[in-house]
Amino acid sequence: MPKPIIFVVDDEPDSLWKVQQELTRRYGADYAVHTETAPVAALSRLEKLRDDGHEVAIIFGDLYMPEMEGVDFLARAHEILPHSKRAILVPLGDISCAGTLLQALTFGQADDYITKPFNTPDEQFHRAVSILLEEWAQAHRPQFQLMRIVGERWSTRSFELRDMMERDGIPGMFYDADSPEGCHLLEAAELTRDDLPVVVLYNARVLANPNNAELAEAIGVSTHPDDELYDLAIVGAGPAGLSAAVYGASEGLNTVVIEPESPGGQAGTSSMVRNYLGFPRGISGGDLMRQAYRQAWLFQTRFIFSRTAVGLSTDGSTHIITLSNGERVRARSVLLSVGITYKKLNIPGHERLVGAGVYYGTAVSEAQAMRDKDVYIVGAGNSAGQAATHLAKFARRVTILMRGASLAESMSDYLIQEIAAIPHITVRPYIEVVDILGKDRLEKLVLRDLITDQNEEVEAAAIFILIGGVPHTAWLTQTVRCDEQSYIITGRDLIDGEPTLEEWPLDRSPLPLETSIPGVFAAGDVRHGAEKRIAAAVGEGSIAIRCVHEYLAEQQKVPA
Repeated sequence: MPKPIIFVVDDEPDSLWKVQQELTRRYGADYAVHTETAPVAALSRLEKLRDDGHEVAIIFGDLYMPEMEGVDFLARAHEILPHSKRAILVPLGDISCAGTLLQALTFGQADDYITKPFNTPDEQFHRAVSILLEEWAQAHRPQFQLMRIVGERWSTRSFELRDMMERDGIPGMFYDADSPEGCHLLEAAELTRDDLPVVVLYNARVLANPNNAELAEAIGVSTHPDDELYDLAIVGAGPAGLSAAVYGASEGLNTVVIEPESPGGQAGTSSMVRNYLGFPRGISGGDLMRQAYRQAWLFQTRFIFSRTAVGLSTDGSTHIITLSNGERVRARSVLLSVGITYKKLNIPGHERLVGAGVYYGTAVSEAQAMRDKDVYIVGAGNSAGQAATHLAKFARRVTILMRGASLAESMSDYLIQEIAAIPHITVRPYIEVVDILGKDRLEKLVLRDLITDQNEEVEAAAIFILIGGVPHTAWLTQTVRCDEQSYIITGRDLIDGEPTLEEWPLDRSPLPLETSIPGVFAAGDVRHGAEKRIAAAVGEGSIAIRCVHEYLAEQQKVPA
């Protein structure tokens, strides 16, 4: 089998030779390095490579070429080889090209930019190349499969398992029960369609229709608490919870995190975050949250997965969290970072199609299944914009439906520009969904124009709903003070708000993120008045730890 190709285009022979030498020395054993000085000739060669069945892993284009600028060349190369990674080569010290590079990355014309090698070896250059090669290999090379899921494509439970596998970054594959591979796996396991969905693990263990806790335990994930008193119990492993876990555990607090699903919360479903500090090429929410999880784990944070917190009580100076299986977690302090979920559409009966074409959230695991299909997104915030740009890589047409007049009212400017630059994304203002139709899966939507009051029926392969937010506080509203929308009230808002909290038991005022229960704090989207951004949640997680330290120090001074 021929080696995959790294293709470099640069009109300056000396520069091209330098790049070629660096690439050949480091990657020549596994990749063939091809070069060209003229963009038009390079496009012809790429077409021939495609037609001859060669794989091209990365295409590099010099930013400045008289025949064709590098960004334009890479855009045209993408039409020929849509699965190849693309990077712009930039001269060392060029500070005038930031706007061009930002536009290229934002509009999806390139995957990254790389400064041309200066030293030999140039490790900074190779670090960027290695990331691109890793991303390409993950998508196009056989990977170790920790689990294989066999199920019906439009089954809600099959979707939940696929989504969990994707969000947790578990290497694996989904096989339709009717596919040859699916039939073979069922036959080998001596199971039938009545047992679906079926999970086959790397060690040949077979689970028939497992619940989340059973699956987590089977792959070695902890689902039960230890019988000890923690310094800090965190409920929810979104950005705020993971941030607090990293800061708390790294500063010596014995920390436990309770998470019913996957690390990352809503942030973990974001396909690409362009404006998070420290990631100039952007990073997916899933990758960002998985790195945060690994960081917290490294500092010896204890995690309990697939268990939901259902109760919170206090016994003296100890806070007790009751889990859905009846077990309890005891801690000297608690952080509530349970996040929010998207609002449900008020359409009777549509719940039966959730996972069968109807999705709440981005559902990253379903993106590739939308290839050459028409999909709809309900929402006008950043999450909706990120979902639209990601789905546009696969779908024939993406339509954003919104009740308001303009995306500018609720979406970041960089996302609005990116959407405007993608021709097969359509934005339809003043539209609401009034019905969802389909027997076993979504088939059609009924849309209402809020200006004309006219209904319209459209065919749809999928609808992704990303509107509003409902806090996960149904289990807390009788325990901690919440506002009318069930968001948790903290800090000075407890004293200054309406109505004021008269039963605050301490002489001091509540700490900045403290709830109506001393020693219980809240951070992230679930908190009243919070700025619903990933960076804001991360910041609140770190602030919460300062408050926890202050509270615990205060408790040590209290006479026994």
